[in-house]
Amino acid sequence: MRSWLLGLVAMISGSALAGSGTSPLAIGNARIDVPPGWVVVSRSADRQVLQSSDKRQEATISLMEFGVAPGPAEFERLCALRIEAERKFGAVVFPAKPPFMEDGRWGYFYSGGDKAQGRVFSGFLSLSGRQLITIYVDGRGIDPKLHVASFSAWVEAMHWTP
Repeated sequence: MRSWLLGLVAMISGSALAGSGTSPLAIGNARIDVPPGWVVVSRSADRQVLQSSDKRQEATISLMEFGVAPGPAEFERLCALRIEAERKFGAVVFPAKPPFMEDGRWGYFYSGGDKAQGRVFSGFLSLSGRQLITIYVDGRGIDPKLHVASFSAWVEAMHWTP
């Protein structure tokens, strides 16, 4: 599924993604190599918020841990709840494809926007065992192609650790 996203970015931007950035973030059982130009603006045990150098985008990396590993039906429900939450705030949401399994982990992409606020956003939910990590990138007043490239860099920067 990540290859699908990279193909989309290459098609839209016509360029390859840049390499990884500064120091990596550790959240749950994952490591995320921060893309160049992003800085941490807030941090807690289960959430890290970073801002792009031009201050037009924010990336929120969050962790949710469950007592028992959710199955496919529960993961699909979590994805549906996320879409419902976005729509409650007036956003138009475009789920890319249904949830998928890759390397023994569940994943789900979605994106959307709110024209009234000049806002675009993209999200990636990744479930491994009892941990759900969400990468959410929100942009205001930014070209959608640049937003997709930023979001893709974040998704490619995430690595589950054994």
